[in-house]
Amino acid sequence: STAAAHPAMVFPKVMKLSQYHLSKLNEGKFKYFSKEIGDITDMLNGEFPNVLNLTEQGKFIIGYYQQRNSYYNTKKESE
Repeated sequence: STAAAHPAMVFPKVMKLSQYHLSKLNEGKFKYFSKEIGDITDMLNGEFPNVLNLTEQGKFIIGYYQQRNSYYNTKKESE
């Protein structure tokens, strides 16, 4: 919930820590997820919002689950 309310406070640390986990992936998955992270952060124009109001928090949460669900849909379609 803190990430949804105060993205600028949480996401720089999350992104820094994510590099450790990305390094554990094989080269193909590393490139895929690195590109996904890059594409998403590009949409933020170089900075995280400091605070999100309740409506924006709802959009953030919906977007999170839509993105998460897209990974499962892609997997099902390729099977």
